[in-house]
Amino acid sequence: MVDDRPDPSICSLICTALFGFCGCRCRLRDFPGMKWILRMIGVDKFPDTTLVIVVHEALYQGTVAATRVRLLAGDHQAVTDADARGRFNHPILMLVEQGTEKI
Repeated sequence: MVDDRPDPSICSLICTALFGFCGCRCRLRDFPGMKWILRMIGVDKFPDTTLVIVVHEALYQGTVAATRVRLLAGDHQAVTDADARGRFNHPILMLVEQGTEKI
């Protein structure tokens, strides 16, 4: 009896090449169930989290100009409205995805 199924290593090599050439921005955590697996094996310490930050005031030296505060968490970013005095009192709601290393 002859097995006509393709070799799994060849299939994975072809899929990897297609994702690479197409410029796909797929990440491991985008696949269903992968976030759970990464949490269970201890790669990621925390699940997706919603963070609320209140930007009250920005202090700086130099000339006074309209200032904004930008917050980055992985691929997500939030920016306050510009203020010439550096006072904002602006609450920001931001998603911090599982696996984000810097905020």
